[in-house]
Amino acid sequence: MIVSEKLYKETLSLCAITESVGFTQEPERTPNAFTSEITHQLIEDSILLKNSMYSALTDHASLSKHYSMLRFALVLAKNLQSYIRGLERDHSVNREYLKVSRRALRLYRRLLLNNYNQWKVQLN
Repeated sequence: MIVSEKLYKETLSLCAITESVGFTQEPERTPNAFTSEITHQLIEDSILLKNSMYSALTDHASLSKHYSMLRFALVLAKNLQSYIRGLERDHSVNREYLKVSRRALRLYRRLLLNNYNQWKVQLN
């Protein structure tokens, strides 16, 4: 099994941070359609990431299937980073929230990328 429980716990904490975006709107700003769409996509991709990592942890699939799930997780993490950047430019979400979520996402992506080559070696 390629995905560790530590990685799954990190995924859960990252998803908890990103799914709370709806509660961190600035009170003096009303969200526009752009902000609502980015927020929706952020939450949706966060849920996809959590489900993908859970299935990678619990499924008894082949190593290549696990590897493809991890590549998918890297893509989703990159999408989350883009959504956070979009919310930063829109200025409708609390900046402290964005700072915390950006840091958590950076640490999570670093964890994925550090282990990515090790997982790739297991396939060969």
